[in-house]
Amino acid sequence: MLILLGIKTKGLIDTGAAVSCISSYLFNKLDKTKIKVNLSKINNVYGVGGEGISVKGQVKLPLKFDKEPVVYQNFYIIDKIQHSLIIGNDFLEYNKANINYPTKTLNLYDGIAQIALISTRQNEAKTLKHIELPARKISIIPVKIPKQ
Repeated sequence: MLILLGIKTKGLIDTGAAVSCISSYLFNKLDKTKIKVNLSKINNVYGVGGEGISVKGQVKLPLKFDKEPVVYQNFYIIDKIQHSLIIGNDFLEYNKANINYPTKTLNLYDGIAQIALISTRQNEAKTLKHIELPARKISIIPVKIPKQ
């Protein structure tokens, strides 16, 4: 669990994201008297499918992980985002992060701070029929996920 200016939320640690992002929805819940929104140095971020998403601004926010010390992070404010908070490689690199997969923990500052990660169940998704994906195209693929 993360705390941003008194708001409890969940964040996605995304090693595939170059930058950290906050949804406009979560950003609008924050007390604006305690933060300053800056013009973004970048106009768009790009998702997994290569789609460009416009950036509304940039803000530096205090992040509190459980009982660990507060850390400050720059976030790009984005309207259409899958998670309310994405913690990207900019944060992970700056804070010398190391993900320990067997213990499901995120270690910061060379192990000084340790944060428990959410565990997720894994399953397989199978396509309903054989398909060929065209190169450089976004495709919707029907899949079947077996019950566990």
